[in-house]
Amino acid sequence: MFQQSNLFDLLDTSKNIIEEKQVNKNNTHEKAIIELINKRRRQVLVHSCIYYRLNDSLIDDYTYDKWARELENLQDMYPDLLEDCIYKDDFKKYSSATGYDFKSLGDPRILNRAIKLLRFSKQNI
Repeated sequence: MFQQSNLFDLLDTSKNIIEEKQVNKNNTHEKAIIELINKRRRQVLVHSCIYYRLNDSLIDDYTYDKWARELENLQDMYPDLLEDCIYKDDFKKYSSATGYDFKSLGDPRILNRAIKLLRFSKQNI
Protein backbone atom coordinates (compact mmCIF):
# COMPACT_ATOMS: atom_id res chain seq x y z
CA MET A 1 0.00 0.00 0.00
CA PHE A 2 1.22 3.50 -0.84
CA GLN A 3 2.20 5.75 1.94
CA GLN A 4 1.12 9.34 1.63
CA SER A 5 4.68 10.54 0.92
CA ASN A 6 5.01 7.99 -1.91
CA LEU A 7 1.74 9.20 -3.39
CA PHE A 8 2.96 12.82 -3.33
CA ASP A 9 6.25 11.75 -4.93
CA LEU A 10 4.32 9.95 -7.64
CA LEU A 11 2.12 13.01 -8.25
CA ASP A 12 5.19 15.28 -8.41
CA THR A 13 6.85 12.92 -10.88
CA SER A 14 3.73 12.86 -13.05
CA LYS A 15 3.50 16.64 -12.94
CA ASN A 16 7.18 16.95 -13.96
CA ILE A 17 6.68 14.55 -16.87
CA ILE A 18 3.66 16.52 -18.10
CA GLU A 19 5.55 19.83 -17.82
CA GLU A 20 8.55 18.35 -19.64
CA LYS A 21 6.32 17.11 -22.47
CA GLN A 22 4.80 20.59 -22.74
CA VAL A 23 8.27 22.18 -22.97
CA ASN A 24 9.30 19.66 -25.64
CA LYS A 25 6.06 20.30 -27.51
CA ASN A 26 6.71 24.05 -27.41
CA ASN A 27 10.31 23.55 -28.61
CA THR A 28 9.07 21.36 -31.47
CA HIS A 29 6.50 24.01 -32.41
CA GLU A 30 9.13 26.76 -32.29
CA LYS A 31 11.51 24.72 -34.45
CA ALA A 32 8.74 24.14 -36.99
CA ILE A 33 7.98 27.88 -37.11
CA ILE A 34 11.67 28.72 -37.55
CA GLU A 35 11.96 26.14 -40.35
CA LEU A 36 8.91 27.60 -42.09
CA ILE A 37 10.24 31.17 -41.78
CA ASN A 38 13.61 30.01 -43.16
CA LYS A 39 11.90 28.21 -46.05
CA ARG A 40 9.81 31.26 -46.96
CA ARG A 41 12.85 33.54 -46.70
CA ARG A 42 14.82 31.32 -49.08
CA GLN A 43 11.89 31.14 -51.49
CA VAL A 44 11.41 34.91 -51.48
CA LEU A 45 15.14 35.53 -51.95
CA VAL A 46 15.65 32.94 -54.68
CA HIS A 47 12.61 34.00 -56.68
CA SER A 48 13.47 37.68 -56.22
CA CYS A 49 16.93 36.86 -57.57
CA ILE A 50 15.43 35.02 -60.54
CA TYR A 51 13.13 37.94 -61.27
CA TYR A 52 15.32 40.97 -60.56
CA ARG A 53 18.83 39.69 -61.31
CA LEU A 54 18.26 37.00 -63.94
CA ASN A 55 15.28 38.67 -65.65
CA ASP A 56 13.15 35.54 -65.59
CA SER A 57 10.36 34.01 -63.57
CA LEU A 58 9.37 30.51 -62.50
CA ILE A 59 6.31 31.31 -60.42
CA ASP A 60 3.36 33.61 -60.93
CA ASP A 61 2.88 36.81 -58.96
CA TYR A 62 0.06 35.25 -56.96
CA THR A 63 2.34 32.52 -55.56
CA TYR A 64 5.15 34.95 -54.76
CA ASP A 65 2.72 37.35 -53.05
CA LYS A 66 1.20 34.49 -51.06
CA TRP A 67 4.63 33.40 -49.77
CA ALA A 68 5.63 36.99 -49.05
CA ARG A 69 2.45 37.73 -47.09
CA GLU A 70 2.76 34.48 -45.15
CA LEU A 71 6.36 35.35 -44.28
CA GLU A 72 5.38 38.85 -43.20
CA ASN A 73 2.61 37.43 -40.99
CA LEU A 74 4.89 34.79 -39.44
CA GLN A 75 7.50 37.42 -38.62
CA ASP A 76 4.86 39.64 -37.04
CA MET A 77 3.46 36.74 -35.00
CA TYR A 78 6.82 35.35 -33.81
CA PRO A 79 9.27 38.25 -33.41
CA ASP A 80 11.06 36.44 -30.58
CA LEU A 81 12.09 33.62 -32.96
CA LEU A 82 13.57 35.81 -35.70
CA GLU A 83 17.05 35.93 -34.15
CA ASP A 84 17.31 32.18 -34.82
CA CYS A 85 16.36 32.53 -38.49
CA ILE A 86 18.54 32.89 -41.59
CA TYR A 87 19.20 36.10 -43.56
CA LYS A 88 18.37 38.32 -40.56
CA ASP A 89 19.66 41.56 -42.07
CA ASP A 90 17.51 41.34 -45.19
CA PHE A 91 14.36 40.70 -43.23
CA LYS A 92 14.64 43.13 -40.30
CA LYS A 93 12.34 45.68 -41.92
CA TYR A 94 10.63 43.28 -44.27
CA SER A 95 7.26 43.83 -45.84
CA SER A 96 5.68 41.75 -48.57
CA ALA A 97 6.30 44.66 -50.97
CA THR A 98 10.08 44.22 -50.58
CA GLY A 99 11.98 42.26 -53.20
CA TYR A 100 14.34 44.36 -55.27
CA ASP A 101 16.50 45.72 -52.44
CA PHE A 102 17.59 42.51 -50.72
CA LYS A 103 21.33 42.57 -50.03
CA SER A 104 21.41 38.78 -50.25
CA LEU A 105 20.38 38.71 -53.92
CA GLY A 106 24.12 38.75 -54.61
CA ASP A 107 24.81 35.95 -52.12
CA PRO A 108 26.42 33.08 -54.09
CA ARG A 109 24.17 30.52 -52.39
CA ILE A 110 21.04 32.39 -53.48
CA LEU A 111 22.36 33.04 -56.98
CA ASN A 112 23.48 29.40 -57.44
CA ARG A 113 20.13 28.09 -56.26
CA ALA A 114 18.32 30.48 -58.61
CA ILE A 115 20.46 29.41 -61.59
CA LYS A 116 19.97 25.71 -60.77
CA LEU A 117 16.21 26.16 -60.54
CA LEU A 118 16.11 27.95 -63.89
CA ARG A 119 18.22 25.25 -65.57
CA PHE A 120 16.13 22.49 -64.05
CA SER A 121 12.87 24.11 -65.16
CA LYS A 122 14.15 24.62 -68.73
CA GLN A 123 15.37 21.01 -68.97
CA ASN A 124 12.00 19.67 -67.83
CA ILE A 125 9.76 21.70 -70.12
